[in-house]
Amino acid sequence: MQFGQWVWSALILGLAGTAGTASAQEAVEAKGAVAQEQTQAPSPSEEKSKDPMGWFGIGLKLGAGGVGGSDIDVKTSAGTVSGKTDSRAGFMIALPLNFGGSGFGWIIEPSLMLDSNVNAAGFYTGPTFNFHVIDPLYVGFGFGPKFAYLSGKNLDLGLDIGGRVPITGTYYVHHDIGLTAELGLGYAASGYKSKPIPLVNEKPSLSFGTAFAWDFSVGVRWP
Repeated sequence: MQFGQWVWSALILGLAGTAGTASAQEAVEAKGAVAQEQTQAPSPSEEKSKDPMGWFGIGLKLGAGGVGGSDIDVKTSAGTVSGKTDSRAGFMIALPLNFGGSGFGWIIEPSLMLDSNVNAAGFYTGPTFNFHVIDPLYVGFGFGPKFAYLSGKNLDLGLDIGGRVPITGTYYVHHDIGLTAELGLGYAASGYKSKPIPLVNEKPSLSFGTAFAWDFSVGVRWP
């Protein structure tokens, strides 16, 4: 009888020990799986480093730009006179506002170009497409209208109305700061209205001519 009780006790203890060992092993395996998932899951900083271009970005660009000379017909008191405007080029500064980040986006870019005779203050806007080529380099392009108000010592009113296609490269030296280089090509209709000239053109009108336009700049973008 005592031998039978001893056998039953040993059997119960053995089953309990086996169950405890299995539970402990399952707990260790579960803990290891969680740790592995945590190791494999990228942190927010790692995700940022893989795609640093933010949904909203603000930048500063410095460079040069210009508009070629154009044929223009000027109405004067003596009749219509055909002529050609001088080409203009000068220092350019721009403050691009980017919406959309990597892929499709939109840009609004106020700019100022300073020439010795004519200054142009205006803005460019339109869709933009940025492609993440390799980490941390982006290549992009866009298209859209560009407008500018012209001012100069001999101008009563001046306007630039045209289209522009920018090609941009952005290289992130930090996860929040990118260096940019951009080439913009386009075509502009420039309107000029000179100040009244006594006995020659006392009531000048706004006359338009068309010409090739360009700009090149380097700058920074955040983020």
